[in-house]
Amino acid sequence: MNKKEISGHIAMLSTQMICGLNVPIGKSLLTECLTPIELVVSRILFATLAFWVISLFSKRENVNTKDLVIIALGGISGVACTYLSFAWGLNYTTPVHFALIVALNPIVVMLLSVLFLREAINRQKTIGVLLGIAGAWILVSQMDIVTPGKNNMLGIVFAIANTVMLGFYLIIIRKVAIKYSPVTLQK
Repeated sequence: MNKKEISGHIAMLSTQMICGLNVPIGKSLLTECLTPIELVVSRILFATLAFWVISLFSKRENVNTKDLVIIALGGISGVACTYLSFAWGLNYTTPVHFALIVALNPIVVMLLSVLFLREAINRQKTIGVLLGIAGAWILVSQMDIVTPGKNNMLGIVFAIANTVMLGFYLIIIRKVAIKYSPVTLQK
């Protein structure tokens, strides 16, 4: 493996670790001190501040107007809708239920790619989708959660909305994300 591949693997591992901690930390904050809206606002404000500060030390990129529209749609679906559905879903259900539903995100992205980008789906992808859905369903239906959520079904609906909105974001931002740096996109 070369340095670029190693850096990519380290970045992916770091991202997965942060995402893995996101659910239990979010649930803890919702349980002890924040409302769902306060959690969303704090996340957005922190991310905004962080990316604007980072952008002070980054090369400035000019973004064309057409791409700004796509980035705005991405901001609505990838930030506003996913953060809100994340906070509300986690508020109503258990971290385990929420995490299992959100783990289906790669399947949702693949299905949305088929629907909107006309990507081909082959036998291997179909089997993977069915196994992923079946596995999540079995785990959720067999769980005996000692401390149930306030309203598990409503929380699961929000978790599904979170997964779909994040998948939608990844699909619509795909081509634009190749053109610009992550700092420019997030800023």
